[in-house]
Amino acid sequence: MQRDANATRARIFRAASDEFAEHGIAGARVDRIADAAQANKARIYEYFGNKEQLFETVLEEELHRLILDLPVAGDVDAIAEIVGRAFDYHQAHPNLVRLLHWEALHFGTSAIPGEIARRRFYADRVALLGEGQQQGLIETEFDSRHLHFLLLSLATSWFGLPQLARLHIDGDPFAEHSTTEHRRNIVLAVEQILAASATAAPTDNGATSHEA
Repeated sequence: MQRDANATRARIFRAASDEFAEHGIAGARVDRIADAAQANKARIYEYFGNKEQLFETVLEEELHRLILDLPVAGDVDAIAEIVGRAFDYHQAHPNLVRLLHWEALHFGTSAIPGEIARRRFYADRVALLGEGQQQGLIETEFDSRHLHFLLLSLATSWFGLPQLARLHIDGDPFAEHSTTEHRRNIVLAVEQILAASATAAPTDNGATSHEA
């Protein structure tokens, strides 16, 4: 019996994720979610509450999956590739960026669901950039919070604004050659940003050293 209930919840989650990604909170319809999940509409309210609570659950789970797939790395030197892997994740899981855009339209700058936990999620990643600054690998004039948001934007905007991507490349932004080339440019851009951060100074013996 429990196995059936878990399977029903999983089907509802998948259907709700697709529905909210396509239509947002206001435009989503519980009837369509129930049909797609082959579930009783009453079960959705029983398991998840109202439509907004269902959206919160879906977004929380999507973010949890992201955390599991992209834990905070301890290697500051790997930041460029971490951004590349984040791009790969969003390419494989396009619903998350769309859900975040719908959340922005719905809540604006007011409090959002799970805000405290999500602040910690980003704070851990900002702290990694701060470590890079302390090690002299990243320019200290950067505000690490703004730098992280910039890197996050690089990893997600291709999928959140595909119409602008199409206008830039005059082609399908989701075609394999398009995403491969954009990923290459993202990693290159981050490497250049970080490489330009360290300033070289001569040492007493004529060698160079790096200062923060």
